Amino acid sequence: MLKRSKLLLLFISSLLSTSLYSITDTEKKEYFVHSFQWPDNDIPGFTSITDLIDHGWTWTEGNSLEIENAHLQSLDGILTITNIATVKNIDFSNQLLTAVPNDLFTLADVEYLNLSNNSIIALPNNVDNMTVLQSFNMQNNSLTTLPDTALTMTWLASLNLENNNISTLPDGWIYLTSMPITNFYGNPVVESESKKIFATTGIWPHRKTYSFTSIDDLINCGWTWTPTSTLTIDYSHLESLDGILSITGINTVHSINFAHNQLTELPEVLTTLTQLVSIDLTGNMINSISTSIDSLVDLNVLNIAYNFLIELPSELGSLYNLRNLNASGNEIVSIPDTLISATWITSFNASNNNIATIPQSRTYADLTSSINLNKNPIERKVLFATSQTWANETESFVNIHELKHLGWISSYGPTLNLTGMHLASLDGIETLSYAQEVTELKASFNDLTSLSTSMTALASVQTINFDNNTLMTLPAVLSQLPLLSDLSVSKNRINSIDAGFFDAPNLIILDLSVNMLTTLPSLISSITTLEALNVASNFLQDLPMSLTSMPALTTCDARYNQFFQLTETLTALQGLISLDLIGNSIPGYIALGAKKIITTTDRQLFFIKNRRWKNNVKVGFDSVEQMLSLGWKNQGLYGIDLYNAGIASLQGISQIPGIESTAVLYAHNNTLTHIPAEMSCMTSLKVLHLENNAIVSVDPELATLQNMGEIYLQQNRLTDVPAGIYQTPSLKILNISNNLCITLTAETYTMTTLERLFINNNQLNVLPPAIDRLTNVQEIQINNNQLTTLPVGIGTMNNLSYLHTTSNKLSVIPAKFAAHVNIFMINALHNKFTDIPLELGNNPHLAGLLVDFECTNTRICSILLKLNPNHICQCSLGLTVTTS
Repeated sequence: MLKRSKLLLLFISSLLSTSLYSITDTEKKEYFVHSFQWPDNDIPGFTSITDLIDHGWTWTEGNSLEIENAHLQSLDGILTITNIATVKNIDFSNQLLTAVPNDLFTLADVEYLNLSNNSIIALPNNVDNMTVLQSFNMQNNSLTTLPDTALTMTWLASLNLENNNISTLPDGWIYLTSMPITNFYGNPVVESESKKIFATTGIWPHRKTYSFTSIDDLINCGWTWTPTSTLTIDYSHLESLDGILSITGINTVHSINFAHNQLTELPEVLTTLTQLVSIDLTGNMINSISTSIDSLVDLNVLNIAYNFLIELPSELGSLYNLRNLNASGNEIVSIPDTLISATWITSFNASNNNIATIPQSRTYADLTSSINLNKNPIERKVLFATSQTWANETESFVNIHELKHLGWISSYGPTLNLTGMHLASLDGIETLSYAQEVTELKASFNDLTSLSTSMTALASVQTINFDNNTLMTLPAVLSQLPLLSDLSVSKNRINSIDAGFFDAPNLIILDLSVNMLTTLPSLISSITTLEALNVASNFLQDLPMSLTSMPALTTCDARYNQFFQLTETLTALQGLISLDLIGNSIPGYIALGAKKIITTTDRQLFFIKNRRWKNNVKVGFDSVEQMLSLGWKNQGLYGIDLYNAGIASLQGISQIPGIESTAVLYAHNNTLTHIPAEMSCMTSLKVLHLENNAIVSVDPELATLQNMGEIYLQQNRLTDVPAGIYQTPSLKILNISNNLCITLTAETYTMTTLERLFINNNQLNVLPPAIDRLTNVQEIQINNNQLTTLPVGIGTMNNLSYLHTTSNKLSVIPAKFAAHVNIFMINALHNKFTDIPLELGNNPHLAGLLVDFECTNTRICSILLKLNPNHICQCSLGLTVTTS
């Protein structure tokens, strides 16, 4: 036999050196038996185990029998394999099997059986003879049902039936779900049958769960209820209460529990059950409550925690029997006066909402004595008002009235310091007893958008600092401050000046730098006392000629505007002690006192020579073509280096020597708005850095770059992924964080080569179900968006290991992550979770789950602590569960 084998291999080798097409099927089979690979793509396959043995195959005895890619058409003859009865692990995956013989299941010592990726349409009735079988893999076959005997195999630890054609659930199927791992995904099982099992047993027959559209739907699926005083339908994926009145005996119910469903409203029909004493709607998706709730006059307990409510109806304040109201974990922005006055409510929990204001008629101390306002903006505002210390986040105060109302006390003195107080208005400044004695006002780093007549109360003020606010205009009210001499409004958004402002009688210094002025009114000459004017870093193209007639003006700072020539005004102002025009684009060298204007070209040449801008003033280039015309040569060690050059266009990039062989392009920190088709000449490009530009479009021709593997587009102005990106055939890393994407086109999910996707800090509110087509993605980051749900398919992306979804509005983690084979870490902090799938605790691959919410289930507590030892839970027993 050995001699025959050597002759055969020599024979095959000689054939391979010439042509494979003359090899017979018998010779191909013999080649496979000795090399375990087919000699060409025309693969005949083996009709049976007997056929395999007849062509010389033998088995080295041991615990495992594995035959891969033999294209077996049947397992006939399996018992003729010598000592087959001793085998424990059998793998016949990836064959052409359509049936399985009874003989296979007479091998009673088998512990692992893999028949995946075949076309098997049925299993024999003696399948239960393998009494020590632990793992049975039938994934990707054509089963339409299971034999009844399979339902008795409760000793199985793992049963994989994924992607078959099972369309009915046989009696007893529910018992198979007690296995540690049962995978039934990808079967066309009738939804109604699964819902019937849940409706009658309270347990889904597999990990795929469906929603009940209404109470009627639940009843039609077999749900029944023995009338008592309490009705509980929780954790049932219920979307609506339509049909609740059709429940027999509903009029006898005093307590209703619909917690942890998918209800979106507390409907009017529920308010017709006027005998209700207790309602629990925790952990739904409710965004509105019927105003008819005041008809529930006997209501004693209402739990609407962890929903999506923005407001509470004022009618709740007329329920005089209401004692316990839990509205925590919503998005409520204010509490109706009727509820604040409802002193009969002994427990009112409004924590973890968006409440930022309280009525002027109440103090915070009074309010919190009856209402739990923890983890609301108002709590942080009170802390700041009383201690000048923010907790975690910052909030804006409406005005000084609110600041005082929440505990702020200003120390008396000639300087009124409101710096960094996050004031939206200075209304109330007139209520300060010493307002008329203030000589200096510091109000920088606030949230001021306008100034009111309250300012006139500062009759003695001489110096005002409004830097770093959001003022849009310079108001006339400032001219009514008779002693004002020094005004700074730098770093605002001022684009206009009221005509009345120029009536200021004693203004000496005016700082308008870093604003949005495009013109400076000629009325400025009316301020005859003005000595120093700062208009640096605006958008001025000239200064008014009236400046030359201002008798006291000696200093003008006009740096970093848009002066393109030495105008008549600028020439006439040369007599000032100081005129600073650095940072403009005036051609030529002009001596102005001690100052020197440096031309645009000078700065560009300085950059080309030194790879940095002179005096940190970035002028920029119109295009790559302009850089080349000025003598630029690429000095990048690892690719073409256009970083921080201020380039507005990549026109002319094809003229760079060696562009065709360049693998990396650094073009970040520029002013690019478009990526042109000219870049398609970079046929060797692998890595493209375009972050921190102003890109709004990419030419589709970019998709012709066959070798492109990494594209970095963070901090641009994209509203979607351009075709030139998602059509790139070899892309592995895509970063489009910090853009303006509200949604992603469906074609984005055709990038099957993609391994890492970063879309942080956009405005996404939904991810399409097609995301599961990104089959090779290992990491997804979608932090800081507006997502309320994750598509179920994301739990089936079998290569996904890291998922980051912090700071969204998620309330549910897809249950499919419970069986995910590669998921390692889920970071979902700062969302709106009220629950997690308990099955997550059984996933052996999941090493970390980061969420933050108040637990109400001790099982969930234990799972979270297992996946994050630093997690702190508040379980329903009121005990703090921690580990060191």
